[in-house]
Amino acid sequence: MTPKTSTGPARHRGIASVLAVVLLVVFVTLGAAMFAVSDMGLLVSENLNDRAEARLAAESGLAFMVSSLHKIRLPLSTDADNFPANLSDCLGDLLDGTANLDGQTVAATADGAAVPTIALNDGRAFTAQIAWVDATCCHMTIEGTAGNATHAVSIDLAMEARNPLVFDYGLASRGELLIGGSVEVAGVDWPGEAHVFSADTSAQYPITVEGSGAYVSGDLYVTQGDGAISIGGQPTIGGTSDPAEIADHLHYDAHPPDFPELDTAPLEALATTVVDASTDTSQQGQTYNNIRIAAGTNPTFANDTLVNGIVYVEAPNVVSFEGSCTLNGMVVTENNDLPLEDCRLRFAGTATVSGVEALPDTAEFADVRQHTGTFLLAPGFEAVFEGNLQTINGAIAADRLAFGGNASGRINGSVVGLADLPSEIKGSVSIRIDRTTSEADHAGFQKSIALEPVADTYCEPTPTAQ
Repeated sequence: MTPKTSTGPARHRGIASVLAVVLLVVFVTLGAAMFAVSDMGLLVSENLNDRAEARLAAESGLAFMVSSLHKIRLPLSTDADNFPANLSDCLGDLLDGTANLDGQTVAATADGAAVPTIALNDGRAFTAQIAWVDATCCHMTIEGTAGNATHAVSIDLAMEARNPLVFDYGLASRGELLIGGSVEVAGVDWPGEAHVFSADTSAQYPITVEGSGAYVSGDLYVTQGDGAISIGGQPTIGGTSDPAEIADHLHYDAHPPDFPELDTAPLEALATTVVDASTDTSQQGQTYNNIRIAAGTNPTFANDTLVNGIVYVEAPNVVSFEGSCTLNGMVVTENNDLPLEDCRLRFAGTATVSGVEALPDTAEFADVRQHTGTFLLAPGFEAVFEGNLQTINGAIAADRLAFGGNASGRINGSVVGLADLPSEIKGSVSIRIDRTTSEADHAGFQKSIALEPVADTYCEPTPTAQ
């Protein structure tokens, strides 16, 4: 008997089952493929995002480091041998102990310095390396990281001799500063020319400003923390006498600028005419050229005295300029450790002070005329100003500064207290500071080395995945 082939519903169900299985396999395969493609796309997207974030981290690091380097200066004696120590010390003074380094420290390397990992937001971070190239240049590399990606940027830094950063202030001192009474300390062309800074770390108040008549056009800066500036009465600071607004012009934890190293030997050599106990300086209308005041002379220069060129003062000496006097040139002192009561310069009466550019164009003053930008350089001495100063063409620096009485005048340059001693400006004093017209060079002050980015050397290598 021939068997019958079923063509009914059971056969159809079997075919449907096979098709369902086939379609299931197809859909599962497609799903797996789509998942793989989607997962790969996500990984690619994450990698691209990491690379973009790493690049942003590197660029943030570059901006941070350039800003930090603007706050430091290296000694003028920096060379290939001491560059790593000098750079790591300067950067360490600025960055070690800050939240940015989170307990890490700047380290010297074989040819420069390394800034350890500085964390940014969202898992980004950067490191910095600075390496010596030659006496005119060093090279900085910043590596940013994010996720599994890194990105490096680099730039050359020109090593340029510049004035020490203390000259960025109108009035600055290593010691305490006391400002009170009817005092005016003002910038000539803009308020910030009269910014005031104290590097004192021992006094409770490194800067004190008191009296409703006191006026400081610039801001106040100290290296100590909050509360280290004392404000008494209702003075005007930064253009306001409102206590709430004054607070915006008080800056704490400021990084101390480099104070200048001094080199007075070339100036001392130009003072060739000796003034000693045998010289009668009490006669009015006398003229003195390139003088060296012998130790212990203690002269008082009479009314209508004219002094041209260099005045070099040996220690000890108490030197007074009385009445009306004219100084064309600069005053320089011998550095010493004697008591300041035995080493003092006093300017009373009316003093007209011109820079070396006012000297006669003669052989006698040819060498002196090359030393510009300084009026007074008095290490080891106190400088007391009590009279009308007219215009002083050049910076003023002494171990201790005292402006009192009715002293007033315009100073074309900064006023610097060289020692950790209290300086004061009290009485009816008016000092107008013009730093925009001051000389680029300051005779007797050694320059320091600034690290300036060279824009056209910026390099951005292709980012690499870790």
